[in-house]
Amino acid sequence: MPACVAPRRWYDWAKQQAVLIALLMGVSLRACAPAQGIGLDTARRWWRWLQERSEKFRFRLLTHWLEWGRAVDWRGFWRLAFESQSLCDSMAWLDSQGLIVP
Repeated sequence: MPACVAPRRWYDWAKQQAVLIALLMGVSLRACAPAQGIGLDTARRWWRWLQERSEKFRFRLLTHWLEWGRAVDWRGFWRLAFESQSLCDSMAWLDSQGLIVP
């Protein structure tokens, strides 16, 4: 379960969510990474991770949280999702549904 994996991750889910929220709000990678105390490569990797898996995650999450479907694009979807619950909780739910969440 993702919440259990957090201690073995280099960064916890909350840090990753803070970075992703900043990027979703339009902050540049170069500004976001040092502001969050992480490397540029890490911020870029997390951003690509969300972009590459967004459709698969979105499809599954919308089966449970229909109101998130009001978003017009993937960025809006994640902003709505993060207003409702944490990245950790979303990933834990996806894991419980059989989706592999690295």
